[in-house]
Amino acid sequence: MVAGPSWWERAACAGAPLEAFFEEYRSRGKSRAAEYCRSCPVTQECLQDALRAESQQYAGPWGYRAGKTAVERRALGRYQRSA
Repeated sequence: MVAGPSWWERAACAGAPLEAFFEEYRSRGKSRAAEYCRSCPVTQECLQDALRAESQQYAGPWGYRAGKTAVERRALGRYQRSA
């Protein structure tokens, strides 16, 4: 397993099955991932990491992270770049 930032260990989803974050493409739902994010103490760190990785093309804009779908993060990333 690849080591991640230290905040990952405090994430509500630490140890969760990865497929829970990609259900939106199968069912257009986000219930399991949303449950993790709703109670997560590191949502802001997760969002910043996702936006940084996606803007630098380290990762594609897929899945559910920081309480946001890929579409929501793309829109937020465009807004932040234009501000």
